[in-house]
Amino acid sequence: MNKEKKYGVWDDFFQSEFSPENYKIFSDAAISRAQIFMSSVQSGLVQIDDGLTTQSFNPELDQWVSENDDLLTELVRDIQSHIRSVVEFSLPAHDERQIMFKDAAEGLRFYQMEKPQGYKATFVIPMFAHDIGRLLEGRLYAPLNNPHDQWTPHSKFSFLMLQKILEQPQYQKIPKALKDHYLYAVLAHSGDNGVSYMSRAVQTCDRMQLIGAEGFYRALSYGTCLMDADIKYPEDPHYKYTLPNMFEHQSVLSILEYCSRNMRQNIGTVHASWQHRIAVENVVLLKAACEGNDELTNRLFAPECDIDCAFGPQKGRIDATVLHDADLLYACSKVPEVKWSPYEVASVAVRAIEMPMGAAKLSDSMKKSIHRAVGDMSDVERKSLFLMMSLADQFRAEQDEIDQGVSLLCEADQNGYVRTIAKAIRGYTNHAPVAVVCAAPFHLGSVSPSYEL
Repeated sequence: MNKEKKYGVWDDFFQSEFSPENYKIFSDAAISRAQIFMSSVQSGLVQIDDGLTTQSFNPELDQWVSENDDLLTELVRDIQSHIRSVVEFSLPAHDERQIMFKDAAEGLRFYQMEKPQGYKATFVIPMFAHDIGRLLEGRLYAPLNNPHDQWTPHSKFSFLMLQKILEQPQYQKIPKALKDHYLYAVLAHSGDNGVSYMSRAVQTCDRMQLIGAEGFYRALSYGTCLMDADIKYPEDPHYKYTLPNMFEHQSVLSILEYCSRNMRQNIGTVHASWQHRIAVENVVLLKAACEGNDELTNRLFAPECDIDCAFGPQKGRIDATVLHDADLLYACSKVPEVKWSPYEVASVAVRAIEMPMGAAKLSDSMKKSIHRAVGDMSDVERKSLFLMMSLADQFRAEQDEIDQGVSLLCEADQNGYVRTIAKAIRGYTNHAPVAVVCAAPFHLGSVSPSYEL
């Protein structure tokens, strides 16, 4: 009798610890398969360009989806089971909480708000699975021997891992066209806008976690913990006039600014109100980072300060309505009266990263990176960081509660695959805020283009 594989079809990936040889094998396989697939897309052999509206124009695929809900539900459970089998290897920023809770919830929110039709509704499947390649990164994590910034893009690992699941005999019945949509959405999620509805929906949802509270903690976890980046804004005077490309940032604050100014165009007529909300919260966090620091305000918000100079294309003005609502929301906050040591502030940051259910624990070296980055800040910068963390923690707690509400509604959905994704969210409880710093409670109200204060 064959022994059951501990990691299912991912067993070959996760049984082996890091070695240069193993990494090259997995990397070469992911790159090769991804290149073959994308070549088929570009040549037209794989057809995934289906228009960017919620309406479907593929009645045959729509009918198959409507008649095979049980098989799609089985696929969701299978992916979830594979994820749970390897979450022990997850790294900060892309852990169990991120994949099973936040990715899933954002997909369900878009699903509820936009109501995609027919087979397009199944985009929620690649949405909650698009970052599974991050789990393989965690299994092969070896910062001294395999620097994280030199890795194969995780989207290719995600593509390879989802392809392995879809190749199983029980999924032979799934039309190749639907599998292609899933694989393309996963492979194309990071970078320029994709050409299919599913890929654009996945990208839109994923980008909501680059900004706001989730974006801040992701930047802190990924940038500082894994890449040893700074938290404080760069001292380089050029940042007043221009910003580097996205993957060249070595600062938590500068990457949040970059994403505020350079968000690629997203889809979602109704979901746009949620996108606006998170964009506003992101600017509120940047304002908190500048509290009591006029010099930083004049550099970070130079275009908005009407400073007469030529700005680079990546230092464009923040949307006026976003800035207006951020000013109103920030007026509700106050500077916390704390006189904490660098060690105490860094300890709060570590707790905030590790506290939510499903979050990955930090290694000693990751904690040292946080303490180093906080120690490099001035007293004014640390005080502003504490305000920033306090606001981010409140935003995050409120969003977690909203996400739980979204999942509860989706547990009554007509589609079993949607109900299955929603039920997996139920176990992720809210966390207590690090500190309360509001002069009055924020009253965010329902999702709308502006704030009710």
